[in-house]
Amino acid sequence: MNSVAPITSLAETLYEFCEELEEANTELDQEIIENTIKGLDIIKQRGEGCITFVDSYRKLTKVSIPNKKALQAMSDPVDGRVILDAFIDHDRITITVKDNGLGISNEDKD
Repeated sequence: MNSVAPITSLAETLYEFCEELEEANTELDQEIIENTIKGLDIIKQRGEGCITFVDSYRKLTKVSIPNKKALQAMSDPVDGRVILDAFIDHDRITITVKDNGLGISNEDKD
């Protein structure tokens, strides 16, 4: 919102400048031209900042496609069990995976 507020404020101010000039039917003076150019430049910069933010936010929230593979997890596939659990805790998604296998050997943990 820090980027959007100046955009709308400057746009409104520049709009009012233009309305006043139209009503006065006078030639533009240098100060008005400079203020208009400065205002338009700030609007451009803030708009570009908003675009960059939105692009970054979209990349941050994009969930990648899982890379699924069939890997051996247990020595006894008949009684083997894998339990997946997913829940939301304080606005965070948590997924747990449990199985009834022997676990990872100390040699393989590293």
